[in-house]
Amino acid sequence: QATDLRHALEFLMRVTKRRTICFVVSDFLDEGFEKALLAANRKHDVIAVLVTDPAELAMPDVGLVALRDAESGETRVVDTGSRSFRETVRPVAAERVKTLERRFRSLGIDFIHVDAGRDVVDPLVRFFRMRERRAMDLTVLGWSQHQIAAELGISQAAVSKILGRVEERVLRELRTTV
Repeated sequence: QATDLRHALEFLMRVTKRRTICFVVSDFLDEGFEKALLAANRKHDVIAVLVTDPAELAMPDVGLVALRDAESGETRVVDTGSRSFRETVRPVAAERVKTLERRFRSLGIDFIHVDAGRDVVDPLVRFFRMRERRAMDLTVLGWSQHQIAAELGISQAAVSKILGRVEERVLRELRTTV
């Protein structure tokens, strides 16, 4: 069955009444979902999570392979033993990831790329630490919690929790160094 992100995001908007963090986990091989994504991001903290398989980004040399498109059902035979084929696939796949990241950033949507062949927790931890750093940087610049929440697309309560965790960590570190 084909991916229908627009329909899924519209469902989210109908059933979720309170503001929430929403991870949209997908390969994003879909079209026409941006409007629904933006609408969901106005109400919720939407984070696009692209999951890729290592073989998508660097096709291994395993000879002739029948690839089936899960969405269209089409099957195509490719020669992964062909160096020119692999050298063509690699930059196209890498550019697709970069293009998606730029597309989401331009829409004000946070983006996480998860390589299914590696630890999936690390990118999530890095994302939340990056968000903590952004909140702290804005605090140092004199921004209010309300302004930080609006900038990061999260609630003031979430900003308060982030800043509280950072403060606790700093105090713990100070106690251990004194």
